[in-house]
Amino acid sequence: ALVFFVILFRFSLNISIPFLVNVFPISWEQEIGRNTYNAMSKTVFEKSELSNLRIKRLREKAADLAVKNGFASPQIIFHDSDLIGANALAFAGGPIVITDDLVILLQSDELILSVVAHEFAHIQERHSLQQIIEVVGLAAVASIVLGSDDTLLEEASVIGINLLANKNSRSFEKQADLRAQQYLDKAGFKKSTFANAIKKLTEHYCSKTAVQSVQHCVEKMDSGWLSTHPSGAERIEYLSHSH
Repeated sequence: ALVFFVILFRFSLNISIPFLVNVFPISWEQEIGRNTYNAMSKTVFEKSELSNLRIKRLREKAADLAVKNGFASPQIIFHDSDLIGANALAFAGGPIVITDDLVILLQSDELILSVVAHEFAHIQERHSLQQIIEVVGLAAVASIVLGSDDTLLEEASVIGINLLANKNSRSFEKQADLRAQQYLDKAGFKKSTFANAIKKLTEHYCSKTAVQSVQHCVEKMDSGWLSTHPSGAERIEYLSHSH
């Protein structure tokens, strides 16, 4: 009965999420994003050490990229961060955070903007809001069905929810990659720009984490169950063949 209930709820949730996202006020989504950013800015983000000129130029180019694709650019904020390294984050409804390490690693404005395009796609597709609605819904049902006293089962349910969120995250990442490629194509970027940025980021990640050779890590297609992103090799593959 429990399994049947969970499957039924999961099916119902899949159907209802698009409707819930469409009726969810954008102003509320943006408030969630701002609150999340403000909370993280106290512990994760530090003041950017990039020059004001560099920040201004990247913001202007990002705004131009957005306009060429028919939407307004959300706020883009640059931060230094020892905790997340070379990274970019799109909060629900904005803002977008770009780390100094990402700018330093990619160097080229075009490569940096290709990552910004990926974050634009997350915001335009409202991926964060979809995940929030789904995970909160599943967590609530797990709490109701399993009860607050069943500690072991609750921990297992949290693991299951996290695995599900990771799976959805990988799907959203691919959607954002392909949408970003469309944004870049429309703005006149070279087709290889985003794939080159992903390759550079993958090589950087592999040089810091790979137990085996960097080359093997870069070429690995399997991202693993607990990964929130498709593998670098997989992303480069489908970006190279997208139209």
